[in-house]
Amino acid sequence: MSLEVCVRSMTYEPVYSGVRSPALRSFLRLPPIRHRSQVIQDFELTIERGEVVAIIGASGAGKTTLLRILAGVETSYDGYVKLDGDQVTKPNRRVYLMPQEHTLLPWRNVERNLAFNFRNGTEESRLATPDRLLGMFKLSDKRYQYPHSLSGGERARVALMCAMCAMPEILLLDEPFRGLDQLTMERCQDDLVRWLGETKAQESVVLVSHSIADAVFLADRVVVVGSRPLRPFAEFVMPNQRIRRSEESTSLEERVLDALVKVQTGNGNGTGC
Repeated sequence: MSLEVCVRSMTYEPVYSGVRSPALRSFLRLPPIRHRSQVIQDFELTIERGEVVAIIGASGAGKTTLLRILAGVETSYDGYVKLDGDQVTKPNRRVYLMPQEHTLLPWRNVERNLAFNFRNGTEESRLATPDRLLGMFKLSDKRYQYPHSLSGGERARVALMCAMCAMPEILLLDEPFRGLDQLTMERCQDDLVRWLGETKAQESVVLVSHSIADAVFLADRVVVVGSRPLRPFAEFVMPNQRIRRSEESTSLEERVLDALVKVQTGNGNGTGC
C-alpha cells in the first residue's frame, strides 16, 4: 500500500455576497473581501505502508487543507492523490481524518462512540475491539461516561481510540495532542506507538503538528513546509528507535527548528513537484 500525493496548485477564491461597498460591509459586519490566494503549490509526497510522516510548518500555512485533500474532502485543486493507484476523490473508509476539534458524538457514551466507529468483519479488527482499546488506554472505568464529563485529555484519547477502531489504511492526525499537558500528551503518544507496533505497521500515519519534539519522536520522516503557498522545504529521516530527550533526538530537533526558521524568514527555496 502506498499513498501518492502531488498537488501542483490550489487557489483560494472566496465566495462574495452581493455587497461590494466596504462601508456597507462594515455596517453589516460582513468579513472584508479577500483576493484570490494560492494555498498550496508543487507539493509532492509518497507514503509507504506503516510509515509515519510528520508535517511541520507555520500556523495558517495550509496543513489542515492538505489533510482534507488527502482525505478526499477537498477536491478543488490541480493534481492528484492516489492510494494504491486508485485516485482519491471523495471520503472513504480507507482514509480516516481526525480533526483538531474532537468530533465525539455528545449523545453517545464512550463505549457507544467507539462502537460507532468500529470496523467489524475484518481479521485485523480483532486488534481494535473497544474493550481492548479501553484497557490499553486505561479508560475502562470511563466506558459509560459521556464526552461532556471527560477531561480534555480523556476526550483526546477517546478520539484517538475512535480512529483506531476504524482501522484505516491511512490515519490523518491534525494536531491530535493540542492543549494537553506534557504527561498526558506523552501517554497518548506512547499509546499510539504501542498500537502501531501491535498492528505490525498495517497503518500509515500523516501527522500535522506545531511541536517539533512530537514530530521527531513519532515520525519516520519529518517534512518542513513553507507557507503562502504551502510547499516542501526540507525533509529529515528519523532514527528507528523512538527515545525521548536523547542526544540524537535533541540534535534532530535543532536541525528541524533551523529549517523551520529558515523557511519562515525566507532564507531558502522549496523543492518542486
